[in-house]
Amino acid sequence: MKVHPCEPRRRLNQKDDKGVKIAHYAFKKIYNKPTATYDEFIKSKIYSSLVKVGQLLVQYRTTLSIEYIDFLIQQQIRLDYWTKESTFEKFVAEHTKSEDAFDAIERSLRSLESIAEEQNKELNEILTSFTEKDIRNMIVSGRVSPWLLYCCDSGINALSLLVQCESKDVMAIIDPEYWSNLFSKYHTDVANIRTILKDGGL
Repeated sequence: MKVHPCEPRRRLNQKDDKGVKIAHYAFKKIYNKPTATYDEFIKSKIYSSLVKVGQLLVQYRTTLSIEYIDFLIQQQIRLDYWTKESTFEKFVAEHTKSEDAFDAIERSLRSLESIAEEQNKELNEILTSFTEKDIRNMIVSGRVSPWLLYCCDSGINALSLLVQCESKDVMAIIDPEYWSNLFSKYHTDVANIRTILKDGGL
């Protein structure tokens, strides 16, 4: 199949697109070539497939794009599975349970601060304004961690919206029994995090 003569120009013009940057990163990781140029990338046979992955991650608005790509490479997951929702959901469920607690809090706060800025609201207004759909999307996209949701009053109230949730993807991430056991093990971290979030108005 021949490449349309306008295609190389289009690819060059996409260089600064967020999804394309993620795709270029993935290309470097796949070939273990950190110095791979953008020109090499746009000439590769997997350019379009990787760009679809990058664009999907932008659509998810996840803060874990790089971590997801690293996960896919480490797990040697087939490229045609990279855009499957089930693959991303599996990653989020595993990552949130292995992520450092304070990294999870920092990342979650950045997500909430971004939303607060977009909506011209105070940070402490965001979680309380969420609908069931909002909180579900924030969880499955990895934008907010159970570390934050279970460690502040507004997070617990947001989770209460999911009281009748039977979605396996959500439950795999917020699994109450798992997090209860983890918090018992790291009770000092939990206490410190609760203080941080309370002082922040959450």
